[in-house]
Amino acid sequence: MKISIFAILLVLGLASGKDFCKEELQTSVEDASILSNGSLFTSAGESFPRGTYWITAKGLWKVCPCLSAQCIRICDNNYITSIIKAYDKKGVQLIPIPWKEVFGIQAPELTPTDNLQRVHNAKCDRLAGFLDQEDFKILENGKLFKHKTEIYDAQHYCIHQLEGNTIYLLQCDDDVAFEESLPLKYSLYPPFFILSCISLIFTVLAYIYSPQHNSFHAKCVVFHSTCLAVFFVALSVDFLYDSVKNKGLCFFIGYTTFYFHLASVFWLNSMCIDVFCSFKGIVLTQTHLVISHVYSFGTPLVLVAVALHFNLIGGDSLLNSRLGESLCWLQEITALWLYFHGPILVLLLANIFLLFATYSTRRERAATDETATKEQEKHEWRIECLILMLLACFDWISEVVSRAVDIWIFIDLFNASRGVLIFCILVCANRKMRKVLSERLCKTTNNQAI
Repeated sequence: MKISIFAILLVLGLASGKDFCKEELQTSVEDASILSNGSLFTSAGESFPRGTYWITAKGLWKVCPCLSAQCIRICDNNYITSIIKAYDKKGVQLIPIPWKEVFGIQAPELTPTDNLQRVHNAKCDRLAGFLDQEDFKILENGKLFKHKTEIYDAQHYCIHQLEGNTIYLLQCDDDVAFEESLPLKYSLYPPFFILSCISLIFTVLAYIYSPQHNSFHAKCVVFHSTCLAVFFVALSVDFLYDSVKNKGLCFFIGYTTFYFHLASVFWLNSMCIDVFCSFKGIVLTQTHLVISHVYSFGTPLVLVAVALHFNLIGGDSLLNSRLGESLCWLQEITALWLYFHGPILVLLLANIFLLFATYSTRRERAATDETATKEQEKHEWRIECLILMLLACFDWISEVVSRAVDIWIFIDLFNASRGVLIFCILVCANRKMRKVLSERLCKTTNNQAI
């Protein structure tokens, strides 16, 4: 389906003259053949999916790699040589930059993540200049992170590979300055993180002071909300302070967000297990709560410990998350899925199964002697779990998709506001909770008046 969209856009663009693929992101291919699956395979071993290439009037292949994946531009050899000579005439000595220092990954390949398509023979239309190692980083999505304040996309720079796995980076001086301003992002997100944290703290307090604070469900809500609150606090610190500059702080922030986000999803799973058991007529005891503590806090701790171990060892292992090398988050795709996305996906699928099973159980147990009040309470628990799981699913999907394509800032802000939504769902929209809290508040007020 994705490739079909690329093909449609390409055909419409060629027919209408609209530039769906910017000239700076196009590359020419001479020796290539079309495979049975419709992909264009080059003599250099590169493959381009259907819909990202076309043949010109001169019989040459034109390819737009950036249509199918994030891309990076490779400077034209003759073009880069002429600029280097111009620098030499001015007496400016260029120092080769180790690729691993600016990409944050130790690997012999030019694009170690294997998720960056290459645009060859790239040039700058206007003036261009080389960047020093201290001035930039290259992110996993192929964007240029410059001066820790600006992000440029692939069309605004190109790299030149040297011997010894070193590069020169040439930035094009365009009228288009930069794609995204990080100060705006860094000033916009923290208020939502802090607001979510405050809302989650109020959620925790509301459940602690409710008459059912000793129930298994209430404890799961408290621990789930607490983990998310710590997660949002760590994100706020990461956005308000440039954590990458301080490796110790970067490690602490990265693994704090990693652990507590995982723990919140494990507690959500424990909550769904509780709802399933309630509909099955199984009463969870204090022993089960202890087991849930070990499961929900201990399992994420094991995953974090394994990730930290390989992170400290370093090297080229796919188990090395490379957290702290250029960002305060897991950067190796394999490690990210093994330690984070994978376990969360398994838990979310398990939650879907558990909640679906409660609906079938509900129909089977509709004629039991349980009181209407108890039945209504279990129904409300199930609705709460379903909504919390949908929020977690949306967060997981947007997180995964954001690594492949840019997502709107509104989606990020929605995820940043998750704590507010949880407070509204679990406290404000819960009539029983509102009634209990209002009675307690009124009682406290009356006692103070007396």
